Amino acid sequence: MMIANMAISLFVMFFFFRDGDIIMDRLRRMLPFEASFSERQIAKTGDLIRASISATFVVAITQGALGGIAFALLGLGAPIFWGVMMVFFALLPLGSGVVWLPVATWLIMTGHTGAELPSLSLAQE
Repeated sequence: MMIANMAISLFVMFFFFRDGDIIMDRLRRMLPFEASFSERQIAKTGDLIRASISATFVVAITQGALGGIAFALLGLGAPIFWGVMMVFFALLPLGSGVVWLPVATWLIMTGHTGAELPSLSLAQE
């Protein structure tokens, strides 16, 4: 289902980028409101969309930065790489848990749950 939603989103985005002006002109004509009210609502909707996208990027970058710092403090290998991967996955519906959940599971299974963590490197194992 997630792949279908992503495919539909990409399909819709393509047509909005390609035919956005035509779509907006038709939308303006179809709205049953006064023109000034319609324009204010369209502007508010645009602001809301921009704010949502900006917030998504801020959250993704924050998750990646904190994840990279946590990986570095735990002594795990390539913390910058894993932090960048967390940013990427945080932008997708899967979330950054795709990166940190397997690492956390591995640390728990190997008994490394306390502050006395040795210097571990996932790349060597």
